[in-house]
Amino acid sequence: MLDQLPIGVVILDPSFRYTYVNQRAAELLQRPRGELLDRSLWEVYPSLLGTVAETTFRNTLETRRSESFEFHLEPIQRWFEVVSHPAPEGGIMVFFHDIQQRKMQEIQLREEREASERQRRLYESILSNTPDFAYVWSKDYKFRYGNKALSQLYGMEPEEYIGRGFRDVGYPEWHARMHEREIDEVVRTGQPLRGKIPFYSKGGGGIYDYIFLPVFNAEGEVEAVAGTTRDVTALERVTEALKETDRRKDEFLATLAHELRNPLAPLRNGLDLLADGADPELLEQTRSRMARQVDQLVHLVDDLMDLSRISRGAIELRLDKQDIHQAVEIAVEAVRPVMERMTHRFRVELPEQPLRVEGDTTRLS
Repeated sequence: MLDQLPIGVVILDPSFRYTYVNQRAAELLQRPRGELLDRSLWEVYPSLLGTVAETTFRNTLETRRSESFEFHLEPIQRWFEVVSHPAPEGGIMVFFHDIQQRKMQEIQLREEREASERQRRLYESILSNTPDFAYVWSKDYKFRYGNKALSQLYGMEPEEYIGRGFRDVGYPEWHARMHEREIDEVVRTGQPLRGKIPFYSKGGGGIYDYIFLPVFNAEGEVEAVAGTTRDVTALERVTEALKETDRRKDEFLATLAHELRNPLAPLRNGLDLLADGADPELLEQTRSRMARQVDQLVHLVDDLMDLSRISRGAIELRLDKQDIHQAVEIAVEAVRPVMERMTHRFRVELPEQPLRVEGDTTRLS
């Protein structure tokens, strides 16, 4: 009957010598029965000494109680489930069967779980230490995960908002509805979605750039929506500052370009007069006018070369107490050649008494 059993059976006498080995036991142990019978267990398998197998077998022999255990038999690299019973003759009966496949599956499963746990801890460490907000939502808009940064923004512990919706953490109605529509779109299309929006909560606020991503299950269906959000408030401010600086620069250069044109006409006209060889008095007046216009150009070019003022969009005024007649005279010099070329009549009337002002001659003219 024992030879017909699908499990291994051996009987050991009180000195742990093999007195019986069934056919299945010989197959499992990969030894002929003749190599085992009448030999000591410890002689055949010395590696069992000091193991759970020795402890259990001696306990069964002494206490006459059955015990079971799982054991890896090193010589043949197999796992067995073992049960020891007291034998009627005073020794023990050992029943065992091969659990190698099951054990390998268990080991593989344990290793996969450990690898998964290591990976989870790694991701959790990364997500917990990033300043970006990371989160996962279910398809019905409930929080399934939120990292440390997100909890700080909401001013809540994760257990306070996991399983709850947007409105529960302080989102206004319009904002909650917008994100719910976006989640629906990601679930429907299976495509990422990106946006930028202001948000304020108990833990702070600002301008945030976010991206929502589909999370697929084994069947390729979207089962959740994950996302990350980054605080871009400082970047937005820098961008706006750059735009403002660029606008001021354009205004500054446009103003200077307009001003730079003013002295050119009288200078060109003066050059023509000098070329004609007019009388000495007229030449001296022309030279004096050209000198004043060159001073104007120098002032304007100095402004143009000052990059710090360009970035600020600030034109520096060189204030001085002066007679307004001087500014008018320079202005007349600038426009007279154009007026004469267009054959326009041009008349200037100034009071005889001085008109003192404090101003920048170049800008006044």
